[in-house]
Amino acid sequence: MVKKIVKYVSRKLVNLSQLLEEPRILSAMFRGIGSSYARDLFIIKKLMQIVPKTIIDVGAHFGETAKAARYVFPDAKIYSFEPVPSSYQKLVEETKNLTNVKTYNFALGNKNKKCGFWFNDFNSASSLLESENERFKIFEVTKNKTKINVEMKRLDGLKEIKIKRPFFLKIDVEGAEKLVLEGIGDLMKQVDILQVEFNFKRLYKSQTELGDILKYVKIAGLNSFIQLNRHSTETDGLIYCDLIFFRNVNV
Repeated sequence: MVKKIVKYVSRKLVNLSQLLEEPRILSAMFRGIGSSYARDLFIIKKLMQIVPKTIIDVGAHFGETAKAARYVFPDAKIYSFEPVPSSYQKLVEETKNLTNVKTYNFALGNKNKKCGFWFNDFNSASSLLESENERFKIFEVTKNKTKINVEMKRLDGLKEIKIKRPFFLKIDVEGAEKLVLEGIGDLMKQVDILQVEFNFKRLYKSQTELGDILKYVKIAGLNSFIQLNRHSTETDGLIYCDLIFFRNVNV
């Protein structure tokens, strides 16, 4: 019980310190924007001193990143991709009044085709990849899943998307990050900020390895990185986090 109280108080103190450092997070919350999403983007803006003109949001879910990005980077053009039909409907509803946000109801990957997709009852755990038993052991809430069919497209084949730099690419696709990166092609060389959720535990079959990500970081010429949103437990240790690579001209 004491440990739980200490952890709770520590978390509240961290949240308070973040609000004191960036008061606009509170304003974002009043606008219905998740505080953690706004915080991440304010950190990126302050630390990297890059104001993106194009943001591609892969694995948009309910529009959490799109809403925060529209608030922190109001002049950016945002392209949000979400293959799950029910999640996409929520994404459209949440972003319908936001300018410069375009939504797409298909997955980004390394091919243009129809493909199987594992829809999870715990929506945010849905993936192109099938879950490993390790995920169910750590997150029991993710044990129920159904295979559906979705459309997959390569990013470099979408002619309607016009990249203006600086270019911020965010990928949160539950282990299938490598497939997205493979489908970016030469556009990878234009990426100035890359945010990728990375699993340290084996949560999905054939999930992306760190070396897969670093291969494309090298292609983009991104020379700096930070780590955010470490998720860990006392029993399992570090499970996943966000790795953010960026072009630091001062290095």
